[in-house]
Amino acid sequence: APDAARALDWVGALVAMGRPAPVASFAALTGQPVLAARRFVRALEPGVLLEGSGSDATVGFRDEDFETDLRDRVGSVALAAAHARIADALLPVAETDPYAAGAVADHLFAAGRTADVVRLVLEGPRPDAIDDPLARLRVNRRRAALGIRAAVGGGDRASMARVIFAAAEFARGEEATIQ
Repeated sequence: APDAARALDWVGALVAMGRPAPVASFAALTGQPVLAARRFVRALEPGVLLEGSGSDATVGFRDEDFETDLRDRVGSVALAAAHARIADALLPVAETDPYAAGAVADHLFAAGRTADVVRLVLEGPRPDAIDDPLARLRVNRRRAALGIRAAVGGGDRASMARVIFAAAEFARGEEATIQ
């Protein structure tokens, strides 16, 4: 990275992203071309695993110790800020991008934006960008669980009831999908 502060922001984004993280999404989040993002990731080898090529490449961590070391270097405040930036970038494309549809709720929750998590569960966008029905089911379940936790943490009983009702609707829809 051109400077140390920017490198730390990029590491924060990489640590905050779910696994496997698409390199193209990492590039978009850091505002870099995919080739520059790949070079940055490669500089972290052997601690990271870069799999695939081109726009389909993904990145993960070789072991938990390396990821924990990077997470500690970034710090919890910067990591929460990275989650917020990622959520802001993913939310507008969550209807069309499968990675965004699957990851946006986790980033909103990790950023402490519980009202946005509740809104996501209740108002969408739905994870229709995910083609695989079972993967879409997992995302709906995860969103519902995070929505319940967010509503309970917020103490708003009306939101709690609406989120629980939405979770029940997801569950009812799951039965039809599974059968």
